[in-house]
Amino acid sequence: MPHLIQENKKKPMSFNSKNSKIKDKKLKLPSSSDVKLLTYQNIQIDNRSRDSIMSIEAENQILTALEQFERLELYTDKDISMPKLASYCNTNVKYLSYCIKQYKSRNFNHYINDLRVNYVIEKLRKDSDFRKYKFSVLASMAGFSSEKKFSTIFKQITEVPPSEFIKQFVKDVKSS
Repeated sequence: MPHLIQENKKKPMSFNSKNSKIKDKKLKLPSSSDVKLLTYQNIQIDNRSRDSIMSIEAENQILTALEQFERLELYTDKDISMPKLASYCNTNVKYLSYCIKQYKSRNFNHYINDLRVNYVIEKLRKDSDFRKYKFSVLASMAGFSSEKKFSTIFKQITEVPPSEFIKQFVKDVKSS
């Protein structure tokens, strides 16, 4: 399925937890709309405002490979790196970095971390057994190098520590 590419005019999200604190004492779980899940998207090229370092065909090829990378959950590999992903996408690091910044509105690390946190959130929502796992297991399954890194990134993205997220989620499930 070919992509239609469009210039992304959104500003990259800032994940600075110092500026975004939970103001209420009552914990509010982020809803699906609050936690930005990366989705497969049709993107359309606007040639009038196009300022690209590569051909449309090259961009489409990279975006198709990124969709497959996301669908196959290859971001859960602890050893994923920009060069490895570039090789997977049959491109170079410069072109891959450009496409991630242009169409995912993130740098490589934020892109991978978003995918990993969203992976954990979806597993927690869909699989009750997953909620019983230790954080070290969740971190490992998502591809994080350590439990501490997982907890830090999770809180930066959701504004809620994983422990509170799970407690509140279990409480919400029981009350519904």
